[in-house]
Amino acid sequence: MKYRIEPESVLMELDRSAIVDISPGDQLESLSLGASYTWNEQDMQFLESNPDARLFVRFEQDGNSFKALGLVVVPQEVY
Repeated sequence: MKYRIEPESVLMELDRSAIVDISPGDQLESLSLGASYTWNEQDMQFLESNPDARLFVRFEQDGNSFKALGLVVVPQEVY
């Protein structure tokens, strides 16, 4: 049996070592989705308050393109 899935949302995991110097106002860009996300102060607080959590940027399909919606924090207890 085949199941067809076409998600409207995509989560891209962030490598913490790649964003070690990130600051509010900096942009995260996904070339494969053709979308970018602007890091904000709340994201900075999530990053600092959850040192062992996995971080994802959520992108949502908007017609034929994607737009970034925000940060998703998955606490270590979940994985």
